[in-house]
Amino acid sequence: MTAIAMPFFWQDRHGNRHLPARMETRHLFYTLRMIWNSTMPAAARLPGNVYSFGSTYTKDYMLNAIAAIATELDMREDLTPDWEQQLQRMIDWLATHQLNRAEPAQIAEIA
Repeated sequence: MTAIAMPFFWQDRHGNRHLPARMETRHLFYTLRMIWNSTMPAAARLPGNVYSFGSTYTKDYMLNAIAAIATELDMREDLTPDWEQQLQRMIDWLATHQLNRAEPAQIAEIA
């Protein structure tokens, strides 16, 4: 897996870079769910759409995005109950597949 520069920045479709810690929780959650559904196997998907991303969004980049954004969301105290449930489902899915959220390189092995 290619090393991603830290701190991690999410690059939106317009090329703007966003530090997850500075993103509004709602936007951060829906960004994660969009990435998750578009990167993980069908069995892991959550309610929501699957998007196609351009070549800028490599598999390594997307997997690092999942790790960075999920970690940030896990620290937030303003998640709705539904968001908490979906985030926990992602965490549980990764744990079931014996992945450590702190090690995004492992995600690539199963995605």
